[in-house]
Amino acid sequence: EEEEWRGLQQKQRDPRLYQVNDPTQRQYWAQRELDGANAVLDGGPGADPESKRRSGAGAVRTGLFLGPLLCAVVVVLLCAFLTPCQQGAKDRQSRWQRELGLSAAVASHPLALWDVDNDTIADMIVGVTQPANHSTGSQGSGKVFSVVALSSVGGVTVWTAMVPEPVLWVQCGLGGAVPGGPVRLPMCLSIGSTRVSALNYSTGSVLWSVSPGEVVSPAIALPDLTGDAVSDLLIATLPADQVSDLSLLLLSGASGSRIGRPVTFNLTAQGKLIGPELHLTKVGAHYILFGLGTVEAASLKDIYIQASGRPPLPRSLRQKDPSWERLRTANSSTLIHISSGSVQVDFLLPLVVGSVNCSDWALVCGGGLSVLGGGDAHTVWSIRTLPLHSRPVPGHFNGDMTLDLLVQSSPFPRVRKVQVIDGSTGRSLWE
Repeated sequence: EEEEWRGLQQKQRDPRLYQVNDPTQRQYWAQRELDGANAVLDGGPGADPESKRRSGAGAVRTGLFLGPLLCAVVVVLLCAFLTPCQQGAKDRQSRWQRELGLSAAVASHPLALWDVDNDTIADMIVGVTQPANHSTGSQGSGKVFSVVALSSVGGVTVWTAMVPEPVLWVQCGLGGAVPGGPVRLPMCLSIGSTRVSALNYSTGSVLWSVSPGEVVSPAIALPDLTGDAVSDLLIATLPADQVSDLSLLLLSGASGSRIGRPVTFNLTAQGKLIGPELHLTKVGAHYILFGLGTVEAASLKDIYIQASGRPPLPRSLRQKDPSWERLRTANSSTLIHISSGSVQVDFLLPLVVGSVNCSDWALVCGGGLSVLGGGDAHTVWSIRTLPLHSRPVPGHFNGDMTLDLLVQSSPFPRVRKVQVIDGSTGRSLWE
């Protein structure tokens, strides 16, 4: 039969070789050809069942892959074409204007920048004074005082905290500057003339409020003095005895309670209040810079001992800096004289590099500008300038990685001069 089948195939290729004239024989070979084709389509009588199973599993896997892929493509297209773009609305919301009310006993509204709504954008915390109305009450003065947090995106009010007196300073994010040191205070300080209040920076609720006396300076953050792993605070007040010139008061950053008693100082010079500012030397010793028309320095260790009465010293105050201790004019003197009293000091600002104040200081004295080295308070350079109208602004204006100073003066009436001073040499970069 195989030979006959081959002959039939050859005959179909060349009909001239074979001629099948018998009808029965033609019917037989036609049926054989049909059965052979069906066998081929069915995989043949000897087809492998494992091959059939693998072929079916492959088809199922292909379907399972293409199905979710098609659904994902449809979802992406729907999101891309049906979701409206909000970028234009955000751009419009970033430009806004708000009426804040009256100025509260200062030239401008006290202002601090801090992210209060956790959107990674610094918001504005402002001290506000407004006329009283029938719903809020006048608090005896016909005005109401508050601290308002405004979102930088849209200008909406995040929270409002009422305070009993005009706000002189608003400070947020104090502390937390030293790696491994005390944590940053999660609050904003509202400082008035007689009251210091700590507000939760995200809700505006009052965490604590104290009346330390007549406050004359903003607060500065100190290392942890009480062992609670929270930065503590120092403020300057006027002494209650009205005999001394200035008092420095230590406050707990966690509760606002006093740490000991106020430490008073008799200052020989009189003039504009300078500081207080915290200086951390390169060996880890802490000094407070302050004065009235001059710059004096006092060891934070000495201030703490006088305030608390010589208890065991905190770990952060056990370090001394010999370079600064040699500047004392007498062994019994608490103060270290940084500037002479012959020239009135107008401004003192740190040239901070990074987040830790181990840096130099810029000193503005009448018609002079100088930089003091942070290592031993020596004069790095000094130049003569016209009287400056405002506090110099530090910034990087060349590539030497040293902070330079931008200053403003008036050489002629109705003319303002802006000048950038090289922080390394004191020469003018441009004006």
